[in-house]
Amino acid sequence: LPNLKIMILEPFVLKAAATEEAWETFRTGTEKMAEVSKRVAEKHSLTFIPLMEKFDKALELAPAEYWLVDGVHPSEAGHELIKNEWIKAFESIKE
Repeated sequence: LPNLKIMILEPFVLKAAATEEAWETFRTGTEKMAEVSKRVAEKHSLTFIPLMEKFDKALELAPAEYWLVDGVHPSEAGHELIKNEWIKAFESIKE
């Protein structure tokens, strides 16, 4: 599959219903997973799509539950945010 394009999406989390009680654990754990994900992408020359900062910035427009239903699982708006970042990354990959 010589034309296969692999992209790694950064893990993300927001403070909401499922994450609020153990917020520091969720955020710290997600940040650690994000670091590992980025290293894997770099090691294998894969496209890395940063999402945590995008979701953090999105909180300026609407509350966490608008983007991630429970702080982890994307809502329709969250999926749209991910889709837009994926398309930007995909289109930037050189053939």
